Amino acid sequence: MLVVLIQCFLYILDIEGVRVMTFGEKIRRCRKEMNISQEELAFQLQVSRQAISKWENDQGYPETDKIIKLSKVYNVTLDYLLSDLATTNKDIVDDEKGFYVNQEMASGFLLHETLKYKKIAWSISLLLGGIAFVFLFQEVGVVLYVITIIAAIAFVVSIFLSGKPYTRLRSELLIFDSTVKNELIDLYNDKKKT
Repeated sequence: MLVVLIQCFLYILDIEGVRVMTFGEKIRRCRKEMNISQEELAFQLQVSRQAISKWENDQGYPETDKIIKLSKVYNVTLDYLLSDLATTNKDIVDDEKGFYVNQEMASGFLLHETLKYKKIAWSISLLLGGIAFVFLFQEVGVVLYVITIIAAIAFVVSIFLSGKPYTRLRSELLIFDSTVKNELIDLYNDKKKT
């Protein structure tokens, strides 16, 4: 009975425009306004899709660092996400537009790209190196060359199977924290020296 009364009260408040959105409703609304799937948001925050679902259904709350990242991803203030005041999305911070990239995502992207290019290099070297087997070992060399071709194909297939998890990083304007940006610049300068 109490549940029904609470639901009726919330319905009346909602009709009168006074209803306060819960944290979960706010993050769901922001996510849908930005056309981001739960999977994509989970990837950005380095959590599971189920965690996003729990947060949106008010069955749990994220850690503090995840709330901060949510505010940056959604481009809203922490006040908007956390306050119980009846606020609207007019509180959105408009000073920066783009796709927020945290340290984990930047590191994941760099690792993904590094592994992809290493696999390409191994595929090419196996194909070229396998030709030497044919000349060195005659009949057995042909078998070894076929094995190296299969290994090269396996590398290429693994590249395609890994998909394109970072397509948004290539297509949108990126926003970095100053610390992440400085770390990436330092990493770039170190690689440039070698």
